[in-house]
Amino acid sequence: MLNQTIAKKMIILLPLFLVLSVTILPVNAIAPIYQATVRVNGPNGEAQVLTGSDGTFLINGSLGEGNYTVEIIAGGYVFGKFENVRITAGETTDMGDILLTNSGLIQGRSIGPNGEPIRNYPITLAYQPTNWSFSGTTTQTDGTFIFSTGIDNGTYWIEIQPQWKTYITSGGYLANRTYGIQAIAGQSTSDVILQLGYSACISGFAKFINGTPYAYKYVSAYWNNNTFYNYAITDANGFYNLSNCLPTGSYKLVLSASNIGAKPEETIRYVDATEGQEITGVNFTVTPSAILSGKVTYPNGYPVPSIMVYARMLNDTISCVGYADNYGNYRITSYLYNGTYTISPYDYLYVNQNVTLTETMETSGVNFIVPFNGSTAAFIEGRIVDNYGNPVAYATIASESYSTQSDGDGKYQLVVKLPQDVFSSDINVTATKKAFNVTTLSSVHVDSNSTTPLNITLNWIPTGILKGRIVNSGAPPRQSSAITIQSPSANVTAGSTVTLSGQLSQAINGTISIYKSYNGSAYGLVTNTTMTSGAYSAQTTLSLPGDYSFYCSWDGNDAYFGSASNTITLTAQQESGNQPVTADNNLLMMGGIAAVAVVGLVAVVVLMMRKKK
Repeated sequence: MLNQTIAKKMIILLPLFLVLSVTILPVNAIAPIYQATVRVNGPNGEAQVLTGSDGTFLINGSLGEGNYTVEIIAGGYVFGKFENVRITAGETTDMGDILLTNSGLIQGRSIGPNGEPIRNYPITLAYQPTNWSFSGTTTQTDGTFIFSTGIDNGTYWIEIQPQWKTYITSGGYLANRTYGIQAIAGQSTSDVILQLGYSACISGFAKFINGTPYAYKYVSAYWNNNTFYNYAITDANGFYNLSNCLPTGSYKLVLSASNIGAKPEETIRYVDATEGQEITGVNFTVTPSAILSGKVTYPNGYPVPSIMVYARMLNDTISCVGYADNYGNYRITSYLYNGTYTISPYDYLYVNQNVTLTETMETSGVNFIVPFNGSTAAFIEGRIVDNYGNPVAYATIASESYSTQSDGDGKYQLVVKLPQDVFSSDINVTATKKAFNVTTLSSVHVDSNSTTPLNITLNWIPTGILKGRIVNSGAPPRQSSAITIQSPSANVTAGSTVTLSGQLSQAINGTISIYKSYNGSAYGLVTNTTMTSGAYSAQTTLSLPGDYSFYCSWDGNDAYFGSASNTITLTAQQESGNQPVTADNNLLMMGGIAAVAVVGLVAVVVLMMRKKK
């Protein structure tokens, strides 16, 4: 039965866990956690630090007075989270020792329909009751995967989503989500097998009408014409291959070509696809739009900022729009085809020109002077820094209804529109950001079509100090392990005995389990065999012709989580002139168990014959 209290503590955090609490442990029973991440976020500040070698952390100078959420993340441990941690200006809030428990571990392998390992695919772990996806990794070259952080008692699902493998150039797989994976904090859940089916595949080229590749563009697949399923990206040669997450069905393929304004009939294809099969030669040929550019100004010569420019073909069947920038310049690059258009500023449709456009060509200098003066743009540029001179990223700078944000280096540009016939003005500019006092600058002078330089300093609000220590109960979290399997021969004669051997990453003693699949059937246990100093060896007979796949697993111990090996496939071929063998393969353990049984049987027969004499 799922422990609801513990599970919710990890994911949605019950009120008992949401209040600040300190676990007091005997000094000799705790161990510090090095390089745990401590994230603090609240209305008046935010911070992220790593714990030192003694497990302690201290945050000073960035948390203004208020209530904060403190989150703790450390590899190998269940997450910690505290709400309503109070920071008081000029004082220190000591959270004391914060105890983290060891995380569970979930590990397994991803395989295809024939047992082949699925390599280098993204895989996600989520807490099933809330569908909270909190951890991601990539399958290894042998198809194995491991999750070892943030796993508390509860039920989880794991999903392999090959959708994002957009450059696959051969057959891919369908997505798989496996539910009901049980996990316990501090313990290992092993041998989780995720088996994927083969996807349908659709491939082709996207090129311009002159044969030039239409490179690095999206081709999206919509199942039954409306449900998005996957996408691919054309390569440098214009080639694309949609080869993942496509079940059998009818698809609409859409090539992204809005930047060149290709005709709709050039960018859409309809295809029926079947799982495990590839359809090639689904090609696109696109014609770039004509391009139209110019400038819009007032009678006084000032540019008209952000005005819409409207292009309508004379037969009224096709039209499109573009927008001028803050300097009155416009450039329309999409959906203009061969023909004659009426061009006009949108608010002044009677101010127009007829222009003949040609696909792939640019027609420039189509300028307009509107009949009346109107609002103009003024610009303010500068940098936001704190009272120590450090740049302040993502601060908000505003004047009346106009606003912008500083970039990562504190730089910004604010565009302000001035009323009609007003070409200069004194305005107020305000800069704000969480954890800083609001800064307002009055009477900032701006001029139409000009830039006013303005650097702004934001002062930190009075702050408090937050400190504490992240510890566990003294027993370090179990470490991951890895185990291999190999055989000296990949192709043998049916009836041959082969050796399977391998090595655990740790030189310890124990027992490993070997599993077998015959011709793609489900894996079954072959034997448990002894491992000495991390090494093991066993023998098995491949009685029937066919393909035999093997892998091994180790359950782990108190210090190490268990692990599953890679998969190897051996092919047994029928010996020329012999009839097929009907018995299944039997494992012969090192030490000659089967041989002893045969010798014993012979001895019994000999004794019986002597008694008859």
